[in-house]
Amino acid sequence: MDRPELIKQLAKRFKAEAHANELNKALTHSSFPDVHEEDCNSRYVFVGQFAFRGFVANLLYKFVPGTGTQLQHLLGNMFKNEHLATLYYKLRLNEVIRCGANFEVEKHKHIFVFGLLGFVEQYAPDDVKQAFVSRNFFLPNKHLFNHTADNNDFQAQCNVLARMLFQEPVFVDIQRDDNELWKTTVTVKDAVLATETSKSHRYSRQKALKKALINLADDAWFIETTRPEFDSNQSKLEQLRNEKLQAEKAEKLRLRTEKEARKRRENELKHEKRKAEKALEDQKRRKAKAEAAKKKESRKGKNTISRAYSDEEIAAMNPAKRRRLEDLGILAKQK
Repeated sequence: MDRPELIKQLAKRFKAEAHANELNKALTHSSFPDVHEEDCNSRYVFVGQFAFRGFVANLLYKFVPGTGTQLQHLLGNMFKNEHLATLYYKLRLNEVIRCGANFEVEKHKHIFVFGLLGFVEQYAPDDVKQAFVSRNFFLPNKHLFNHTADNNDFQAQCNVLARMLFQEPVFVDIQRDDNELWKTTVTVKDAVLATETSKSHRYSRQKALKKALINLADDAWFIETTRPEFDSNQSKLEQLRNEKLQAEKAEKLRLRTEKEARKRRENELKHEKRKAEKALEDQKRRKAKAEAAKKKESRKGKNTISRAYSDEEIAAMNPAKRRRLEDLGILAKQK
């Protein structure tokens, strides 16, 4: 497909096919040969950098909670060159841009993206612009918003039920009325699920989504209970719950029995260990007692005067003791 056809298709995506020539201008760089200043994209780049960015800032102000500093950081991250480069390839601008042979496109992809954004700001209807921003700026950067878990995100829960019932997610519209109150309307397929008004933007949205979730749940329950297989399904669910409960009880009993058996075995091992240690101590005590008795027996009579003395004892005996023993008649008198 040649470039003019691609330009027309791209303009048609933004419901601005009548302005395909302006889109051609928005994607033409001033370095392109023989292009006049009024036929290049410099003015569209200006509109994209400031006017389109302002449109996104206005959407952030309306729909995103947070301080001005937080919103400013969000806006800055949405227009980082890395994200614009991703958008450059996503929209396949590399097939439709025009520039000079020496122009370094890889370093200036954001210039052509801003040119396209300027065209979108000038010629695309507001609903198309808003959808474009949601799809290409909000959703790819949703990790930058305040995180809420799905079970606490009422809109996510509403979407689950709405897709089950209507095959579409819910649409949340928040407007400010003449009394400076925020009015939140939750719809799906042109059917209004809930409406709430409050001075607080967040409270209005939260309350409306809570009410919509209750209504969707009631509808889902009504539809479910009218189905012929509802009773049998409920019986099967009850049976599965009972089986699961019994399995959990059996598992708890098994674990408790194993724990008690393990405890008994540990106590038996401790008892056997204490018994062995006591037997060893008794054996040591008996041995020591036997050795003490043997030693006492070996020393028996050594301190008694009236006993038999060996020749060695007599030879080593001092003269006074020997004479005393001779006088007592224990030793024979020497001649």
